[in-house]
Amino acid sequence: MGLLSNLFVVLAIALAGFFGGWQVNGWRHQVIEDQMTQAIQAQKIVAGNKLADLNRQFINQQTALDGLRSSVEQTREQLQSQNAADLRNRLGSGRLRVPVDSETAGRWCGGGSAPAGAPGAAGDAGAASVELPEQTSDDLRQLAADAQSLAIDYRVLYDWVHNPRLACQLSP
Repeated sequence: MGLLSNLFVVLAIALAGFFGGWQVNGWRHQVIEDQMTQAIQAQKIVAGNKLADLNRQFINQQTALDGLRSSVEQTREQLQSQNAADLRNRLGSGRLRVPVDSETAGRWCGGGSAPAGAPGAAGDAGAASVELPEQTSDDLRQLAADAQSLAIDYRVLYDWVHNPRLACQLSP
């Protein structure tokens, strides 16, 4: 019986060592898991703070960009209305007259000279002016207005694209 009892003692010591080591290893893993959980929680807090800061910055930049957009649009509208008023003042509502030489004026006017009240009819060394038909005058006025409108749009867009505050919006 001595052998059998010694075998049980050895077996009991081996089982106790196995289960004891298993328990100690479990405690060690629990400590590591707790440390990792704390590190992850700290990273979540830092990431949440950074996200909140970025959201605030984004909202501030969007507000500034919206203000800039409305300012650009107001400037564009103001320039367009000034353009329309300027064209009305310069071109008037009557028919347009085109300066031509006396020979061409005679062919257009049906006579050999410019009309009596035309600027350049007398004393301009052969220069005369011919009145354009109403539809042609209206078309030229509209063409001038459209060209000036495009020039204003180009200038506004050029200023918009080259605005340093928009550099972040334009970069890919």
